[in-house]
Amino acid sequence: MEFITQNDLFLKQYDVETLKYSLKMWSILSKKEKCKFKRLNLYTILLTQKVTSEFCVKYILNETYGNTEEEYSINDKTVLQLQPHISSEELRAAWDIYGDTEDD
Repeated sequence: MEFITQNDLFLKQYDVETLKYSLKMWSILSKKEKCKFKRLNLYTILLTQKVTSEFCVKYILNETYGNTEEEYSINDKTVLQLQPHISSEELRAAWDIYGDTEDD
C-alpha cells in the first residue's frame, strides 16, 4: 500500500484505501518521521479528493483523525458542499450504518 502525505493530495486522485492507510499510518510514525512528512489534512482531502460517504463518516467526521481546529469544525454541511456527488440522504444513511462503529 502506498503511504501519501499532504502534498501528494494536490498531485492526483487517490482511492479511499490509500487515504485510509495513510491516515492510519500517521499515528504509528516516529517523531523523526513525522517531522519529515506532512500529515494529511482532512479538509484538504475534502477539497482535492473524491471520497465516499462511508469514508467521510469513518474518517473525516470521526474526531479520532482530526488534529487541528479546522478539522474539528468539519461537519455534514462541509462534506456536502465539498463533495457534491454525495447527497444528504446518502450521508445520513452512512451515519446510520457507520456512525457508531470503529473504523476498519
